[in-house]
Amino acid sequence: MRSAFILVATCIAVSARTSTARGDATRVQTGASLGYAFPAGALERGSKVSDVTYGLTELRLDGAYRLSPTWLIGFAVGYGVAIPKLCATSSDCVSSLGHDVTLGALGRWRAGVWKTFEPSLDIELGYEWFKANATDNGATSSRAYRGWYAGLAAFGAFRLSRRFILGPVLATTGGIFQNAAFEAPGVSTSNGTDGALPHLWLSLGVRAVAEW
Repeated sequence: MRSAFILVATCIAVSARTSTARGDATRVQTGASLGYAFPAGALERGSKVSDVTYGLTELRLDGAYRLSPTWLIGFAVGYGVAIPKLCATSSDCVSSLGHDVTLGALGRWRAGVWKTFEPSLDIELGYEWFKANATDNGATSSRAYRGWYAGLAAFGAFRLSRRFILGPVLATTGGIFQNAAFEAPGVSTSNGTDGALPHLWLSLGVRAVAEW
């Protein structure tokens, strides 16, 4: 009986160790995504995000460390080019391009594996810097905002090889700007926003991941 128990225990331990080794064969994920984000909500009281931009063409980079076959933690950084609304000529529009920068920590849940389909869900918390520019006949003014944000992203991942994954990503990021700054010829102000109101970015893109 004792020998049988030892044999069963040994088999369970070896099986668990093998399963863990397979799940942890790659410890690190690095990813890059390119997409377009649509704006919603407010910059502050009386001013909408959509008043100053049509949306963002956004590049995002991330890195994550595997804690288990299911969970990973890491960081993400994003840079989006804000397409301006307040411009009259092509040259003014180029000069009026703004930006949105995010830096955050993320947690990633790997939902499972269905043949080559490996979907995952990201939760992200961090800080955001948004700037909108307006150029008119060579005179440029800018409005800058910053504040905390939270994000949620669903990744429809398809495994191309042992180390590479590719697929669509749908994400939403929401936050509240706490600080506003205005710059114009002869004018420079920086203060808290006039009313803490939420804003939202809804983005759709494609994401590539390498595992190491």
